[in-house]
Amino acid sequence: MQISKKQTQLTVAVISYFGGDILTKTVDSILSTTPPHIKLNLLVFPNGIQLDDQVRNYLRDRNVTIVFNRVEKGLTYRIKQAVNECFHDFLILTQDGIGFTPTTLVQTLQTFYENPDVTITSAKIEPSHAQSLGEAVTEVRALLKWRIGNHWRRKDNYLMLSSKFMGLRMNFIKNMNIPDAVNNVSTYLYLENKKNCRCTPG
Repeated sequence: MQISKKQTQLTVAVISYFGGDILTKTVDSILSTTPPHIKLNLLVFPNGIQLDDQVRNYLRDRNVTIVFNRVEKGLTYRIKQAVNECFHDFLILTQDGIGFTPTTLVQTLQTFYENPDVTITSAKIEPSHAQSLGEAVTEVRALLKWRIGNHWRRKDNYLMLSSKFMGLRMNFIKNMNIPDAVNNVSTYLYLENKKNCRCTPG
């Protein structure tokens, strides 16, 4: 089954730790791979960083909403913010430094449409080229998790879900109270999801 060409509304939230070119490259990859029938609400959450005027103008010129956070409060807090800012049926959470492929959005939505009981999904991420040792370590870790997860329990495991890319069905996440003390949000959501629902790696 293919996704209808009828207009679909979708919110994508980018939690930004780096800003600058790393952020704009991620935004570029999202906008350039969004099909015309998807009405996109793109949000950026700077996490304890300042965006320079050039980046701010770049985002505003592309109708990207910036939700400023001058104090770094952690991923759990930002995810809760993104959920509160989403008024569509589906929310995609990602971070700067991640690249979307031409099929990322379409395949994520198709997973939800073809599987009404699936409430959370993920996808193989395409990291941007690392510009620091920290970024390189993060990229290698994410790719190793994906490779291991692909060969464990028929892909049904917490390694397949990454906070760098999560697709969420809003009727699942909007009423969930995620404890602020949670350190690994993706693992927490996977385990909560497994209680009553179904998760797919995408």
